[in-house]
Amino acid sequence: MSMRITRRQALGVMGGGALALMAGGCQTAGRGGRGGAWFRGNLHMHTYWSDGRAFPEQAVDIYKKLGYNFLSLSEHNVFADDPNHWKNVEKEESKWPPDVTPPVYDAYLRDYPQEAETRQSGGKTQVRLKTYDEMRKRSEVPGEFLLMPGVEMTSARDGVNVHLNYINLPDVLPFVKGGPLVKDFKDSGLDETAVIRQTAREAAAMAAAMKRPTC
Repeated sequence: MSMRITRRQALGVMGGGALALMAGGCQTAGRGGRGGAWFRGNLHMHTYWSDGRAFPEQAVDIYKKLGYNFLSLSEHNVFADDPNHWKNVEKEESKWPPDVTPPVYDAYLRDYPQEAETRQSGGKTQVRLKTYDEMRKRSEVPGEFLLMPGVEMTSARDGVNVHLNYINLPDVLPFVKGGPLVKDFKDSGLDETAVIRQTAREAAAMAAAMKRPTC
């Protein structure tokens, strides 16, 4: 089952708080007009922190090489802030989310020999995933490239998916924090429109508490 709604309908569903959040937090500073400049970016991207098939360094550097000016690694219900997050290297993929497999791992060791951190545990080779803060410090170039924090709030119920990205908030919303990459909202007593409203409310509250503009 799929559902298409317009921006106006989405704002109506989310309510006035979300309207203020989106209208206020997403305004530009006038770039792109006469005498200004356009910036190229991607606000929806995954790595091995959720269900991507790339290490953070690989993902970020690919976009930098393509000439992008900003990027957000918006993982499913996860923010990359755990400095002790290790992934097993498996012989082949066996489940979702994707496992780290030798082709990607070998390319990572080849291209990032000074950055790759590995260990042996329980007979498995493990590799540590870099956090957002680590990636920001290694990747950002003032005036050229910006790495933005973000999360894709991901939930589903009976074939109905609710995926909403929020940008510039370095944390996971209470509604999905600490849970699986896809939250089943069947037992929450909410329908999809209520999930959208709750996501908007929690994002607005987090933005206010952190004193950060967001969208």
